[in-house]
Amino acid sequence: MVKIISHRGNLNGPNPNEENKFEYLLKAFQLGYIVELDLWKVNGKLYLGHDSPQYELDETIFINSKLLNNSLIHCKNSDSLKYMISLNLNLECFAHQEDDYAFTNKGTLLIHPYTKDVIKEGIIMMPERGSFTENDIKNVYALCTDYPIKYNKEVN
Repeated sequence: MVKIISHRGNLNGPNPNEENKFEYLLKAFQLGYIVELDLWKVNGKLYLGHDSPQYELDETIFINSKLLNNSLIHCKNSDSLKYMISLNLNLECFAHQEDDYAFTNKGTLLIHPYTKDVIKEGIIMMPERGSFTENDIKNVYALCTDYPIKYNKEVN
């Protein structure tokens, strides 16, 4: 069974006005999805947001939330990466740019959408942006997508 990960809380396609808002992420969590979220740490404060720190996040809610155990945390700057490592809470996080492959702190392989060589133990990031075959999509560990409901129906 392929795991399906909601990219920034999306369920049925990109929604830039809502992505990474804590309440929006919660909806995807409540439907049982793992959620990829974008984390920043700036001037000692935590934020969610893709291209910039947009939504301030209460650190105590962040640390105490059981939902984080079902998160894939994209550290968007070095301070957020150092922060996640310092927590030592066994949460899964990563940082990358445009690499073909990257690894999370737990050793999970991430596969960039434009990579041609798919490795079955990996997570295809944004399969809708790549040219993956049906076989590629059905035979990996997980998919991180803006369309988790669609892919869940197609592969599971």
